[in-house]
Amino acid sequence: MLLNTVIISINQCLPIALLWVLLRQVVSENRISNRQSLNATILGVGLSIVYLNLIGMVSQWFDYRGLEITQMLMLSALYIAMIMSFIHRTSRWPQFAIVIAIVVYLSNFLTYIVGFASADAMQSLAIGTMLGIGICFSFSTLLYFFLANTNVRALPRMLLALFALHAGSKIAIAADLGAQIDLLPTSSGVYDLRLILDEHSVIGRVLRALMGYEASPGLVSLVAYIGSVLFCFFVIASVQRRNLRSLA
Repeated sequence: MLLNTVIISINQCLPIALLWVLLRQVVSENRISNRQSLNATILGVGLSIVYLNLIGMVSQWFDYRGLEITQMLMLSALYIAMIMSFIHRTSRWPQFAIVIAIVVYLSNFLTYIVGFASADAMQSLAIGTMLGIGICFSFSTLLYFFLANTNVRALPRMLLALFALHAGSKIAIAADLGAQIDLLPTSSGVYDLRLILDEHSVIGRVLRALMGYEASPGLVSLVAYIGSVLFCFFVIASVQRRNLRSLA
C-alpha cells in the first residue's frame, strides 16, 4: 500500500509540477506571480473535491462513459490553455491551465485515496502521499532553478520543444481514453521500446510526465501526439514571427 501510494502520487502530482515549471520558464515571463499560482492551486483543489463528489453522477453520463469523456474534454482544454498561454501575454491562461491540470490529475489521486481509505490504511496513505508530493516538489524545484540558471544558447529552443511535447501529451492521453471507450479505433502498438526503456521505470515515468513518453503507443495515440505537437510548434513559430515583425 505504501509503495503503491508513493507511485500513484508521483504519477498524478508530477505532471502538475512540471506544467508549472514549463509555464514559468517558457510563457509566463513573470506574468503569473507566486500569489496567482497559489490562488490557481487553491481553486484547482477545491474544484477537484467538487468533481470527486459528482463522480457518481458524471460516470452515468453518455451511456456510462461520462468519466472518460469529461477527462478527454478537460485534457483538450488543458492543451488549448497551454497554447493560449503562449499566444496571449496575460496571466489568465496560465492560471486556467494550472487549475485544469490540478482537476484532471488530483481528482484521479483523490479517487484512489477515497477508494482505499480505511483505519488500517490511513497511515500508509498519508506517508506515501507525503513522500510522493515531496519527491515531486524536490524534482520540480531543482528543474526550475536548473533551467533558470543555465546559460546555454540553445536552451530557449529546448524549452519550447519540451513545452510542445508536454502539451501534445495531453491530446495523446485523451486519444487513449477515447480508444478505451470505443469513441476512437483501437490498434496494437506501433513499436515496442519496453526492452530499451520501460515507461514504468523511474526514467520512463519522468519522461512520460514531461513529454508523454510511451514505450508501445497505439496508432491513434501516436498520430494524435504527433499532430498536436506539430500544431503547437506551428503556433510557437507564428507567434515568434509576429514578435519579430513588431520589433522591426
